[in-house]
Amino acid sequence: MERIKISNHKLLRIILFFSLVLLLGFGSSQKAQASSKYPYLIKVNKKMNTVTVYKQDSKGKYTKPVKAMVCSTGADTPLGTFRTPVKYRWKILSHNVWGQYSTRITGSILFHSVWYYEKDSSTLSVRQYNRLGTQASAGCVRLSTADAKWIYDNCPIGTTVTIYNSSNPGPLGKPSAIKINKYTWDPSDQWSKNNPWNGKKPTIKGTSDQTVLAGNSLNLKKKVKAYDTCGNDITSKLKIDTSKLNLKKAGTYKVTYSVTDAINRKATKTIKVKVVAPEKITFKGVSNKVVNYNEYKNKKLKDYVMDGVSAYSGKHKIDKDKISYKSEVIKNDSQQKVYKITYSVTNVTTKKKTTKSITITLDKKGPQITCSSLYLTGEAYNTFRAELKKNQYKHVTVKDNTTKANKINVSNKVTKVSDNVYRVTYTAKDAVNNKSTANQTVYVLKNPQLVVKKDTVTVNSVSEISKHALENVMFKASGKDFTSQFKSNIHMKVEQIAENETYKVTYTLTVCGKTITKTASYEIAN
Repeated sequence: MERIKISNHKLLRIILFFSLVLLLGFGSSQKAQASSKYPYLIKVNKKMNTVTVYKQDSKGKYTKPVKAMVCSTGADTPLGTFRTPVKYRWKILSHNVWGQYSTRITGSILFHSVWYYEKDSSTLSVRQYNRLGTQASAGCVRLSTADAKWIYDNCPIGTTVTIYNSSNPGPLGKPSAIKINKYTWDPSDQWSKNNPWNGKKPTIKGTSDQTVLAGNSLNLKKKVKAYDTCGNDITSKLKIDTSKLNLKKAGTYKVTYSVTDAINRKATKTIKVKVVAPEKITFKGVSNKVVNYNEYKNKKLKDYVMDGVSAYSGKHKIDKDKISYKSEVIKNDSQQKVYKITYSVTNVTTKKKTTKSITITLDKKGPQITCSSLYLTGEAYNTFRAELKKNQYKHVTVKDNTTKANKINVSNKVTKVSDNVYRVTYTAKDAVNNKSTANQTVYVLKNPQLVVKKDTVTVNSVSEISKHALENVMFKASGKDFTSQFKSNIHMKVEQIAENETYKVTYTLTVCGKTITKTASYEIAN
């Protein structure tokens, strides 16, 4: 066999190459061993009292958050990066109290459970436990027993711990801490056999099977409450799985409620939701409305359109947002503005619409009051006052464009204007509180009488008698002249009483229930 000769220089190069390969391989092996030996990095956010645990990514860097824990730090908790040197199953702490599953971070600073008065799982300080999540320790990082045990079991000696301050709790957020109000045991300590919390779990109350009309919405949270292992209200954490529910199609579906509390215990409940097909649609509360125009101006039409309105499919009430409407103005004048409102609901199965129309009247005016002056004797005036108290409509006529007369509220007030003169102020209010007023003057007449200016009058012809006679008579009462008010009510009768062209004029006036007469003579000039 032919021998191969290698120079010393070349041999040296070969030896260096293989040494480098061995060194690189050994370094990679060491890195792999380190990755396996320290699977986690622990970061403690002192300000937010939150612990976040990271594992390595494909490049060997601790960038993947895997677990968050709520904790309690203290003013003396140091900032910096450290490597854990030792662990203790039970560790006596300052003030002769004890911590479970303790892992030293640096110096006297440890991860440990909330402390116990004795080396006994039944002697937990409830007050300190309920402070988890706040700064409460002498410097150590307090945890629930379960979280302290997780670090104790999963993070070997030499694990890196970084303590820092930030307003951001971390990529997984800050977990909530469970509160306890009885038992001096940590509810997360499932490893203590006599722990009374071990037999307890979250509860969900108020759930029940539901029936809903197809197309309607359904409030699955109504009256439902969730409570954690220790009886605290955690309804905000309640989750509802509606993935199998179809509210648009008739059928029976399952809906599952679930809740997980702060110590990872879970409760579930499943209900049945029956979705029923729509039937004949009917409306309720849909009727013509009258609204005070001034009140309406401060609101919107829809406030009146949907007020008290509902729709039903058979016996099932339809969601209000499924009722639509259209409006159009069909009248607008000084008295009122009238809208025609057409409601509609669509059957989700047949797609057919059911409609109903009404009117909404915006009433602009109060009732119309018609009255005239009255002339009464003293006795008649007393009767009039009594009538005003019993019957507001006795001496006026009241009409309204939207309210029936017998439904209008009428009141009156009597005011003395002067001797024997009174003013009655009538106020009328319609069904929507529109008001109007009118005044009536009442004269109380004393000693009413007809007075002729001349008892005997000479005229040129018979045709002049009627014309002159009206100017020859006056009506007086209470010492005042009321002729202008009563002139049209004075009746005259002309009759011949002698062959020598003499005529008698008889005046008649009925006032205050009395008939008054007076006569005058008229002669024809030759």
